[in-house]
Amino acid sequence: MLGLRSGVFMRKLRSKDADAQAAVLVAAEELDIDPEEIHTLIDLILELWAMLSALFGWDD
Repeated sequence: MLGLRSGVFMRKLRSKDADAQAAVLVAAEELDIDPEEIHTLIDLILELWAMLSALFGWDD
């Protein structure tokens, strides 16, 4: 169950939603990294989640 919510949360952060973008900017500032690096990491996590879901037959 946590995994399903995590996937939804990651997609939300990658969206164009203003609140989500603000969260990414705050995280980037706190971590002292480029916000695009956070988006790249989110994309990689979502790709990995999709591969694992397909491999193990998890529903999302």
